[in-house]
Amino acid sequence: MKVEGGSEETARRVRRAHRREQLFGLLLVVLGACAMMWARLSPQDAPAYALAVGVGVMVFGWGLIIHVVLLRRGEARRMSEQAPARDIPEP
Repeated sequence: MKVEGGSEETARRVRRAHRREQLFGLLLVVLGACAMMWARLSPQDAPAYALAVGVGVMVFGWGLIIHVVLLRRGEARRMSEQAPARDIPEP
């Protein structure tokens, strides 16, 4: 059976692509959640804008993660178009 596109190496390269940006997005989500928890659990200690900042940071983090996923999808498509078809043994 012929399968278009990638190999294990291609899959590894796609997974490694933009890893730093994805981890930064995850860090932003965690920091935003911490700011929101701080604002909700101790409103007398947190500034009035802490909840809004927490939500904004979380939204930006999720947007960055989604952006990385879309970049990886495009990169995987480009790599699979460039790779030759290969034989896969029938089960």
